Amino acid sequence: MARNWSKWAREEYDLAEKLYNAGFTYREIGQRMGKTRDQARSACNYLEVTDTSRPLPHARKDWPEIDRIITDCVEVEGMAVPQVVQRLAAMGKTVCRESVLKRLKRMPEIHREAKRNAAKKRAAASRLYWARQRAKRQQEAVA
Repeated sequence: MARNWSKWAREEYDLAEKLYNAGFTYREIGQRMGKTRDQARSACNYLEVTDTSRPLPHARKDWPEIDRIITDCVEVEGMAVPQVVQRLAAMGKTVCRESVLKRLKRMPEIHREAKRNAAKKRAAASRLYWARQRAKRQQEAVA
């Protein structure tokens, strides 16, 4: 694969530093400058302007509300993680399964209850499956 590489001019470094300090993400900096996200990140690292304490621009601000919804879904409605993810999506809050699991691990009691709910749902599905299999065998025996 050919590399898309070109030497950066001093003005480009200055612009990258200015955009980074203005709060733009690496992707936005790259798009504005006609570079890739990784090129913009490398330039900022080269300039030593990166700040590890800077909040991530894509970090969610509504986690407290989502945590409350997760808790209600698990405790009140007896949901497991997949159902919680579906409920959040139906409410317009797209969250992946892994993120819900990470949040649940920070709440040990709720996490245990979600595991119990999942075990109950698996047991109910298993009972239903085997009841259908018995009914199918009985129909075949009669025929």
